[in-house]
Amino acid sequence: MSYCHQITKTEQFVENLYEEIGITETHQLEIDELSKLLNIWVHYESVPSRAIESVKGLSTMFIDDRNNLVKQWLEFLHELCHLLRHAGNQTLMPKQFTDAQEREAERFVLYAAIPFSMLTRLTLPTCKSDAIAFVAHEFRVPLELAERRIEQFEHDNYQSKLMLENNSTCNDYSLTLDEDLNNDSLLGVRIRAYYDYDGDWSRPHTLVVEQPAGFDWDSQLSIQVDKNYKQCDIPPYIPNAAAPVLSEDIQVIHDKPGYVAINLPKIAWRHGRSIDQLFLSIDAIEDAQNF
Repeated sequence: MSYCHQITKTEQFVENLYEEIGITETHQLEIDELSKLLNIWVHYESVPSRAIESVKGLSTMFIDDRNNLVKQWLEFLHELCHLLRHAGNQTLMPKQFTDAQEREAERFVLYAAIPFSMLTRLTLPTCKSDAIAFVAHEFRVPLELAERRIEQFEHDNYQSKLMLENNSTCNDYSLTLDEDLNNDSLLGVRIRAYYDYDGDWSRPHTLVVEQPAGFDWDSQLSIQVDKNYKQCDIPPYIPNAAAPVLSEDIQVIHDKPGYVAINLPKIAWRHGRSIDQLFLSIDAIEDAQNF
């Protein structure tokens, strides 16, 4: 199997982490190995799995001993993401931020349980069902997790084939996306796309909109939504640093297909003027278009 895969920020974080602590082989992917290398004190008790933030370089994690070894490993990775990537008390954060952190933790599990660098070294069977079984056995993960990882690569390879049909290569496409971002930067707006791999891969789930020079909160912001933007993960934002764009904040520009206008004064009224980023979900856009 050949790979044409654009690594996300979370996936690159995992790759860098494993390289830094010397995790290079599949047999090292276990709780005892990682907890030792990362100074995490693990307790096995009959309680829901959870992690406690670092104190002087030492973290504590409780793993539910009522679960089997495979589920314990996946729960360890889930809680590890919260330790390494997320800060603060989730109970004090708005639901939109805790939901974003949970989604990132689930992606972290996928990347950490089946690392890109290890997967690409394997020679997989050509039959998909055999490949899934092989990956599940090699990485000691459930079949459904192995299937998600393989389908992720299949999706990327499918996209690369479409681009090749348009006389582009995988590298050319990455450059094109970067050029698009640079063009957006010249306009003062940066847009990236978050894809929910548990949902519809044919379109982004959310567009993350930034304006480095600061949003003009007294006017509307016109952006193109039917465009291939570079992929991103949704990071663990601190409260009040980002705001969701609701369907009622969006106006369809009928004489400019593929564009919508965001009512920035309305968002500023709800969230203030210190917002750095806007979350524009595709569902909200479709609701506005169908209104």
